[in-house]
Amino acid sequence: MTLDELCQGQPAEIKEFMNYSRGLAFTADPDYKYILGLFEGCMERNAYDLKTPDFIWNKNRLAIEKQQLKENMKRALVKNTTTTTKKRRQQKNLREQTSEKLL
Repeated sequence: MTLDELCQGQPAEIKEFMNYSRGLAFTADPDYKYILGLFEGCMERNAYDLKTPDFIWNKNRLAIEKQQLKENMKRALVKNTTTTTKKRRQQKNLREQTSEKLL
């Protein structure tokens, strides 16, 4: 399915958002101001009340979630490093035990 097909019948901002999102590198930080501006502009153009609770963009929530994601990634990397270090120690100990038996 093409992006044109996916976004058919939707506001132009949806396709613009999809193009922007697809262009981001995996490790890139999204420009949240740009994204929120797209959707807020779309809502204004389509006469949605930006103060209606269903449409209030909690910008602080985005920052908190971004920080939590970074912390989770750091924990995963530390855990992976710790596991790798333990495996290396075990392999080293096994080699030493094997060499001692051979001597």
